[in-house]
Amino acid sequence: MRQPNEAQHPLVPILVEILRAEAPGARPKPIAQAEVVRLLRLRQETLEAKDAAAKWEAALAAEEDRLKAALQAGATMEPGRYVLTLETETTWRSVPWKKVVEEHLGKPFAERILADTPPGERLTLRVLREVPGDGDAPGRGRGRGSQQDGR
Repeated sequence: MRQPNEAQHPLVPILVEILRAEAPGARPKPIAQAEVVRLLRLRQETLEAKDAAAKWEAALAAEEDRLKAALQAGATMEPGRYVLTLETETTWRSVPWKKVVEEHLGKPFAERILADTPPGERLTLRVLREVPGDGDAPGRGRGRGSQQDGR
């Protein structure tokens, strides 16, 4: 059986370099200026991506608010593939303060405050994609089932 030759495999020099760097007492390889430039460029690109994402989220929220307001005002949908619906979600608030109030003012007081505080409601815009059923014309937006496309 033939012994492998270091020059035959391209990973051998890389592995030797790694093993030398991890050897006890070995000095780490100096950090190149190009590595620092890459770090700075990645930081800048990350900041730019976060800014762009914030703008997209604001545009999305504005469009959702506009469509919610239109539906609440009685706007109808033109027939088609998608259907918008409004759903009211009841949200119960987190009550981390309750334990502190119970300790200082008593459990009956905390329960009364909690009972007098109504849960929040959030109006959610749902986009449904209608699935055409048997005998339905394509693109008419009518079908036996539907799939959610988004919020």
